Amino acid sequence: EENRQRQREQRQSQQENRRRSSRRCQYYGEKTKKIFLDPKDGEEKYYEGTVIGRKGNLWMIEYEDGDKEELDRSELLEGMEEWRNQQ
Repeated sequence: EENRQRQREQRQSQQENRRRSSRRCQYYGEKTKKIFLDPKDGEEKYYEGTVIGRKGNLWMIEYEDGDKEELDRSELLEGMEEWRNQQ
């Protein structure tokens, strides 16, 4: 029982840290686009992503296909510009 309580407290702490990080994250929720090779046909394809967090000088992006990656500020701004240009 004590172990379960400790695990529950750790999960709650992690969730709160993620929420705090998201609130402080500049660009949180912003859209971005990046070219990747489509694994099905090998063609270049734009994938849309959303800023979901930040770790230091890297922004966490989640793409429409569920993949995630970290981008530095210049990569992020470039992707945000691509997204705006294709709207």
